[in-house]
Amino acid sequence: MKKQVFCVLLFMLTSLLCFSQQGMESTLSDISLSSASERLPPITYNRLLLAMSNPEYPVMPGDVYKLTYLSSHQIFSMEVIVGSDFIINLAIFGKINARNMTFNKIRSIVEQKVEQAYPGSTPSLILVSVGSFQVYLTGEVKQSVNIAAWGLTLLSEVVGQHLTPYSSNRDIEVLPEEGRKRQYDLFKAKRFGMKEEDPYLKPGDTIIVSKRDREVSISGEVRRPGQYQLLPGEGVKELIQYYGDAFTELAAKSRVKIDRLVTGSDKPAEILYLDLSKSYDDEFMLKDLDVVVVPTKIDRLPIVYFEGALGKQLETEEQRELFEREFWLTRDPTPGTTANERKDEHDERVAYANKFLGRGSLKEGWNTDRGKMYIILGKPKQISRYPSGGQVYPLELWFFQAFREFTEKVGIVGKDSSDFDKYIL
Repeated sequence: MKKQVFCVLLFMLTSLLCFSQQGMESTLSDISLSSASERLPPITYNRLLLAMSNPEYPVMPGDVYKLTYLSSHQIFSMEVIVGSDFIINLAIFGKINARNMTFNKIRSIVEQKVEQAYPGSTPSLILVSVGSFQVYLTGEVKQSVNIAAWGLTLLSEVVGQHLTPYSSNRDIEVLPEEGRKRQYDLFKAKRFGMKEEDPYLKPGDTIIVSKRDREVSISGEVRRPGQYQLLPGEGVKELIQYYGDAFTELAAKSRVKIDRLVTGSDKPAEILYLDLSKSYDDEFMLKDLDVVVVPTKIDRLPIVYFEGALGKQLETEEQRELFEREFWLTRDPTPGTTANERKDEHDERVAYANKFLGRGSLKEGWNTDRGKMYIILGKPKQISRYPSGGQVYPLELWFFQAFREFTEKVGIVGKDSSDFDKYIL
């Protein structure tokens, strides 16, 4: 009987010890993290969570770890700090050089070392605080400055707020304390998601920002309009195909416009036109601040006014574009120059008509009566407006130099309320 009671007590004690050990094992990994959340500022705690959830987080000087393990059914813990030389002193478990290691790697090494010394100790290494360090930013920046960083600080995060209008995002060098200088292209990182072009910074890094070569903008009928920094040797072809991601289907390739600006001014020094319908001109080089505009076919197709009779129908797009080029060449007031003032003035009138003279009408501005008069005759010298009264429609009188006056009236055409405020001759 006594033997049976003894066996039962022994079984109960063994079960209790096993349950106690399992409970301690499940709480080991939570001890340090819960205490850290209570004493750390929110920003630091958020960094801590990011570091522990990111498998790429590197061991950094100033990182604080807590090592917890079981021995004789008691919980032991110790805090260790990563030194400036990346050495981790684990006291009785020895020292480890953690340079170029991730936290996941060093955790595996430390836990294995403790397990070998104390089998069954279920060791756990927790990151309780992340270290910070300084990097030096210089070159084409607002001012050279030391900047605080931590293990997951990207190159783009450091340079972003310090660039000038003349800084390059294509040629940024990082000089580490040890090793070779490396060059990075943040455009490739942002546009194509190339992570290797936007690295994590390390303690003692010196970041050197170069001056940009040329910055040009492209708008109109390309898939990715925007402002881009070109590399040496790149031209119109690269701007349209690589940066602009190619023409759209509506691009009028035969009359690509280039506004060449003067430094420090928003007014063009000259306006150039390129015919890219067949091939690119490799000899034509873009300059800094050039503005490239790719027009659309739609805006121009119904707007050209032809004089005289046509000898034959224009059946293909090529024939139409050739005819239009010859049409404007014969009306160029300054042949032999790159600009065609007559054509430029026509384009400006069409743009004005579309923007201001189509309001309240179902038609585009160029196709209204006022729009047609504005395109043909230009800007009126004077406009007189007379509001409605009684049975008289409101009137507008346009006066032109050396022309008779043109009168337009406004009214409702039929019963279509959408035609209200449509000016007709």
